[in-house]
Amino acid sequence: MQQAITNIAMDSIIEYISGEFSATAPTENNPQSVHNNSMNERANLLNRGILNWFHYTFNRCYKAVTNVLFALLIVVTVVLSSTIGYLMFYYFVMPTVLYSSAIHIDYVKSPPSASIDFLASHSQWTSSSSFAQQHSSSSSSKYYYNNDNSNNNDNSNDCNIPAPTFEDAILAPKKLYYIDIAFELPESVHNHNIGIFMVNTTLLSTDPSGESSMSLATSYRSAMLPFESSLVSKLRKVMFSFFFVTNLWQETRTISVNAFDRFLEGHGDFRRLKGARVSLISSSSNGEPPQVTRGYIEIGRELNLFQEILKTHFWSCMTVGTSFIMIWEIILIILLKGWLLLNLKSSDRFRSEREEEEEEEEESKRNGGGEGGGEDSGGAPSTT
Repeated sequence: MQQAITNIAMDSIIEYISGEFSATAPTENNPQSVHNNSMNERANLLNRGILNWFHYTFNRCYKAVTNVLFALLIVVTVVLSSTIGYLMFYYFVMPTVLYSSAIHIDYVKSPPSASIDFLASHSQWTSSSSFAQQHSSSSSSKYYYNNDNSNNNDNSNDCNIPAPTFEDAILAPKKLYYIDIAFELPESVHNHNIGIFMVNTTLLSTDPSGESSMSLATSYRSAMLPFESSLVSKLRKVMFSFFFVTNLWQETRTISVNAFDRFLEGHGDFRRLKGARVSLISSSSNGEPPQVTRGYIEIGRELNLFQEILKTHFWSCMTVGTSFIMIWEIILIILLKGWLLLNLKSSDRFRSEREEEEEEEEESKRNGGGEGGGEDSGGAPSTT
């Protein structure tokens, strides 16, 4: 009895699988007939049912994966093209940066400071054989450019300092400029405890390490490590943990201060901008300076209101601009898809009309040929 029930259940399963996935459904609904053919169904199940099911499933999965990859490709293309389009617009609108250089803070000095020579092609190093460098913020020696490359005497201790990039000045007269200074501060407990500190910037008319240096302008700007709650800090670090763990990003925050705006260079050689001195002044009770990993100074033409908004709110404007370009690209893709579908439908309709016309012509030719043959056979005289 149990064996009979098992055979009937197996036959029912075979009938269901064969009817669902085989090329032809069973034509016999009689249980006795199905039972008689169960052995044949079992033998052909692998060829007729399961293989077809695997083929059907594979085709569906292949189409689904292809559609997903194609959609991802479109999304990535739209996002990248929108981002590149906004960046091209941004750099086209923004004025050209005239000068940009790194700032290396000397923590031996008090307060920590850095001297930048705008005319030099090298970055804050001097030749000890050409002059004696003093670690002092009040007096120091003047740069000496040794451009005589023909001196190959082994007894010579002179070190060739690269020739200056600019001969006399980097700014054009009667033009307005901005000077920005940026620092990268580690998110350390020390920097959080310091709080607000001052950035003192002095513009010099000659080399900032020269004895005859003269101050052109001085600015004091307050700065601090941006405040961030513990919740936001943890969420941000979790979101970008991959970049932090792989050392692609450092746990630092960049602060930028506008040291000078609408700066106009004076007339005369002693009024030309040639260098700057940047100092960090701590406002904490212990007087410890902030920890700075890197610094930058940038000089460019004065910005108008629109350019100032783009620069100050860079990420917000980039998000809005990229989204705007993305929307127009999506609209363009939809219109292009509709146009292609319309053309395909028109071509299919035209092809079907041509096929119908050809079929009508062939049918009319066959009908005309048959009628003509009948007349000839009916009108021909009999020879018998």
